[in-house]
Amino acid sequence: MKIQFKKWEKERGRLTCGKALSRWREFENLSMSEAARLLGISKSSYQDLESELRIPSPKRALVIASKLKFPKITFIELAIRDSLYKNELKFNVKLDPK
Repeated sequence: MKIQFKKWEKERGRLTCGKALSRWREFENLSMSEAARLLGISKSSYQDLESELRIPSPKRALVIASKLKFPKITFIELAIRDSLYKNELKFNVKLDPK
């Protein structure tokens, strides 16, 4: 599944790791505690990710994507985009696997 950022953002606003986690959790009908447990992190760490107080590093984004069966490249791209956006750097991100 490849998410088209421009299409998503035109319809729903900027896609972030936090929004992706929130939508996943709601779709799966999980509490934040249950979602955190599935990821192997504390509830407060999960809350920080979902509320965008913390942005996962690319390596952590890979681990999260793997555990949740998200498209790995897409979730890493989101993490990098979130970091750039937070730092007010206007760049596009496109990763190609080696």
